[in-house]
This record gives sequence, C-alpha cells and structure tokens, in this order.
Amino acid sequence: MLSCQIIKITILDSKSELTALAIGAALLILVYNLHITGTVIIYPVILTIAVMLVYLVVKALNLARLYSRLESAKTAVNEDDGEGVLQNLVFETIADVHNRHMSEIYRLRSQMEERSGLFSQFIHGMKSSVAVIELACGNLSDSTIADIIAENEKLKKGLEQALNLLRLDAFANDYVPERLELGELVKQVINEHKRDFIYANVYPRLNGDTIVYSDPKWCGFIISQVVTNAIKYSKQSESVVFDIQGQTLRITDSGIGIPPEDLPRVFDMFFTGANGRRRKDSTGIGLFMVKHIADKLGISITIESKTGYGTAVMFEFK
Repeated sequence: MLSCQIIKITILDSKSELTALAIGAALLILVYNLHITGTVIIYPVILTIAVMLVYLVVKALNLARLYSRLESAKTAVNEDDGEGVLQNLVFETIADVHNRHMSEIYRLRSQMEERSGLFSQFIHGMKSSVAVIELACGNLSDSTIADIIAENEKLKKGLEQALNLLRLDAFANDYVPERLELGELVKQVINEHKRDFIYANVYPRLNGDTIVYSDPKWCGFIISQVVTNAIKYSKQSESVVFDIQGQTLRITDSGIGIPPEDLPRVFDMFFTGANGRRRKDSTGIGLFMVKHIADKLGISITIESKTGYGTAVMFEFK
C-alpha cells in the first residue's frame, strides 16, 4: 500500500519534469529526422523512456527514504544517524512545529477548563439566587421583597461577569480608547454602587481629578471590581477613599486587610485567600479579571495591605 502511494505521489509530483522530458524527446526525434536519412523514432523514444524511468526510480527511492525517516522521527526526532544536514534541519523544524502546536493545544485546553470552572461557579450562584427568590415569592413581605431585590442584584452581577469573561477573548474588537475625566468615571462607579455603600454603612470620598486615555467601559469595570471588594471588606462607618494624583488612582479602604502570605497570589484565578474563605460569595475571579484587563489596557496595578488596617489598590495610567 505504501509503495503504491509513493509511486502515485512521485508521478503526480513529477508532472513538470515528465512534460519537459517528453518535449525533449520530441525535439530529439525532430533533430534525428532532419539530419539522418529515413525516419528514426525508436531510439529517441527508448532513450527518453530510460531517462524518465531512472529519474522516477531515484525520486521514488528518495521519497521512500523520507517516509522511513519520518516514521522513525515519530519516536526519535533528534536521533542523528549520519544523514545530510538539510534533512536533519527538516526534521528539527518538524519537531519544533509539533512542539509549538502541542503547547498551543495545551494552552487552549487549560483555558477551556478554567472557563468551564468559572461558568460552573456562575451557574451555581445564579441557581442559589433563583431558589431564594422562589421561596421569597411564596410569602411576600417587606423583608422578602428586600431579599428578592438583593438576590436579583447578585444575578445581574453574575451575568455581567459572565458576559465580560466571554468578551475577554475578543478584547481587541471591543476596545475603544478615548479621552476620559478620571474623576467623572470614578463618580459614575460610585453612583452605580450607591445602594451597596448605603447597605454596608460605608462612605465614599473622592479627591482630585485628571485626564487619561483609556476605554471607559473596561476602565469602569476594573474600578468597579475593586470598589466591590473595598465595600465588602470595609468596617461599618468607615470610608473608601479615591485619591487621584497625576496619572495614578489610589483606592483605599480601612477594612480587615489582606494577610501578607496571601498578597502575592491575589491576582491568581480562583484564589480567595483567608478572607474569601470566610465568605460564601467569594469566587476568586474578580481580581484575576482586573489584572487581566488592566494589562490589556496598559494600566499598571499594585496592591498594598496590612492586616487589620485596610488595603490600597493603585492604578497607574500610561
């Protein structure tokens, strides 16, 4: 079967050479008949066929040898058996392409597994909210209506996070940088979290303003994620302070702080840390998405924290 395939490939790959030999044979017959008395056909034809056969046999043998080396390369790509430098280079290139291809497959597989885990968490959280709303609807009162509103907010946030996660892969198509008044953008984010500030008995305070160039939607999203954490972990009657100086936005809370051993991993996917493990609503993806999007926007982000004294998140715009 392999020999038939080699012969077929050799013939198909030699069309131009065979055509050239056929033209050469025709010219040879013409020359013979112009200079020799009588018609001479057999000798030029036999000579041409002989040359064609020799050429095809040599090419088929080289192809068969290449097939053999390709088969052996599957198990020992870097084996040096004394063959030519060019062929060794071919096999090294094949090995490199193969390795890069497998690395990309592994990256995509890991990405799919991460996304699957994230969406499983989103769905689980949404199912819990739906169950609470269903129970509350059976006994409507002021308190149950408040529960329904709260759970509906969780559903909205979960859906928004899921949509933003899906948009990450197409970030370049969904990125429109423009001139922004950073103070106004922060005010919009604070207003969006107005109910959260009120319920948590935490107060926002904004100082300063500046002009930056970034995408307002994505920039607002990463600031919003940090504000959510600041409110969540702040102490009652304390403030979340937004300081804008130069091209830097510093968001500071006076909350419980982050343990020093957790700080190096706060941007890791699914990492909730000691504080997050105390809360059932922590997913460990908020700061991961903040870091990922900030890198895409060209914004540098750093975190400082001290247990019991609070946390400061700095966005450095370029």
